[in-house]
Amino acid sequence: MEVRVTDFAGQPVEGATLVAGARTVSTTAADGVAKLMLPGRDGDLFSLGVHCPEGYVAPTEPLVIRWLAVDSGLASHLTRCRQLRHRLVVLVRVDGGPGLPIVRLGRVVGTTDKAGATSLMFDLAIDERLELVLSTESLAKEKVTPRDPSAVFELHDADEIKLFDVKLARPKPQPKRAVGARRGPVAM
Repeated sequence: MEVRVTDFAGQPVEGATLVAGARTVSTTAADGVAKLMLPGRDGDLFSLGVHCPEGYVAPTEPLVIRWLAVDSGLASHLTRCRQLRHRLVVLVRVDGGPGLPIVRLGRVVGTTDKAGATSLMFDLAIDERLELVLSTESLAKEKVTPRDPSAVFELHDADEIKLFDVKLARPKPQPKRAVGARRGPVAM
């Protein structure tokens, strides 16, 4: 028999141990597979604990395996370890915003290029929220909107790529009145 251990993105987990009571039965290789040689008879049930390596959370329920005497190839079972951290890549695109700082927790973490774009990578804990703010302070005289737009990103069980897309609008200039123009009622 074999047990395949993956993370929630389907990537193999090396170094996960399978235990019966206090005894280690097998450990996963680089391909996430642990080979098992369990003594028993057809129909016997085995309950194995799964201990994941550092950086992962083990499943809360044991893995239950039924011993099969029929030679139908190698019986395979699947269990998952949940990664504690993931990478988040944020692609920033700002229409009308070259050279603008991107701020996280009051600290500048990046700046848009001449085209108003950049990419940022973060290493985050699972279920951690990330808030980014695009500082438009340098454009205050131009009265751009929205003012200091922000975006919140959340990670769950995989590395992700997200987009922070902003379109900055500038007010249209009002036509100037001619000096000495007539004011008041207009003759009909």
